[in-house]
Amino acid sequence: MSREDEGFLTRWSRRKQEAEKTEPPAAADGDIKLVEGALEQTGEAGPTQKPEEAFDLSKLPAIESLGKDSDYSMFMHKAVPDDLRLKALRRMWASDPMLAAPDLLDMHQLDYTGNDGVRPLVHPALEALAAAAKELAERARKAASEKEAPADSPGGESAETGPAPDPDKQSSG
Repeated sequence: MSREDEGFLTRWSRRKQEAEKTEPPAAADGDIKLVEGALEQTGEAGPTQKPEEAFDLSKLPAIESLGKDSDYSMFMHKAVPDDLRLKALRRMWASDPMLAAPDLLDMHQLDYTGNDGVRPLVHPALEALAAAAKELAERARKAASEKEAPADSPGGESAETGPAPDPDKQSSG
């Protein structure tokens, strides 16, 4: 069987066996290799690897002295403790008015996920609409009752029955 006639799996198997026969390249100085489950560094540090720089925490400015335009990048070094880094970031957040007091009219700031976010905005408007609808209904009822009153008495009273009954009041009889 020639190489032109071999199928995918045959070609894959042959290439895998050829790769296993070749030796892996020798480790260069500064390379890291895995030996018995532990990392081991070979030789000196190479040009791509930098030794850990010593960082002096006394170079950092006091958190209280930081302001809006201060340089906070030195607090992002690996050697700076997390609590000190967080204090610096909180100070940066509080000192910048754009971050500390966002625009209240920003529509993306509101919580639209539940009733808590929308109800305070919509509830007063719904109450006002309900009151207006109730007032209109009352006016329509009064207008309808005035039209139904007898035409002979202008005040809606007849001599035999007394004043016209109010549709909102229930009779106690």
